[in-house]
Amino acid sequence: MGWDGVEVLQYTTRAFATSFQAGNALALAAPNSVTILVLVTCLPDWIKALIAPSMHAQSTDIATQIMLALPSEFALAQAFYDSCGYEGAAIREDDQVVIAKSATNIVGVGRLCREHGVLVLRGMQIQAAFRRQGLGSRLLAGLVAQVGQEPCYCLPYDHLGAFYAQAGFSAVSGPQLPDFLAQRLASYLALGRKVMAMQRMP
Repeated sequence: MGWDGVEVLQYTTRAFATSFQAGNALALAAPNSVTILVLVTCLPDWIKALIAPSMHAQSTDIATQIMLALPSEFALAQAFYDSCGYEGAAIREDDQVVIAKSATNIVGVGRLCREHGVLVLRGMQIQAAFRRQGLGSRLLAGLVAQVGQEPCYCLPYDHLGAFYAQAGFSAVSGPQLPDFLAQRLASYLALGRKVMAMQRMP
């Protein structure tokens, strides 16, 4: 049975249940449980633009869960950091690590570290394929849920100020920081990193 671009588009309006994207192939589950496989590379560009991005965004968002990592998962979280090229301090056994998982794979990590008695949010990383789908906001919300009723600090890049502000963080200057964080901020700035200091109060 042959399918042209218009027929494929009409079919997708009747399709339901789950959909997923794997490589260049898009699978659609139909009401009669017959799965029709459509090679995206064979479709006109305007069909790809209408179908593929929305299906991919749906599949990654629905399947991805935010959770507090178990100590047994810390090594996997650290391996994810390494794969992202994260250069911050390694995960410690007393860190609170929040992960985003798609199926059994870690696709995002962030953590809360207690340093000199102060809570610091560090190491927010999202796998490239899962960015710009709201996953970072969900991961940040999961971290903030673990903060409780105490101040929390972070040193994000300047362009992420609004992102952290949505979770209640506000910009502060060096003198308002605990000494060790003020020194860390100064060292980052000396290296030319465009970072800022932010604080979240209870």
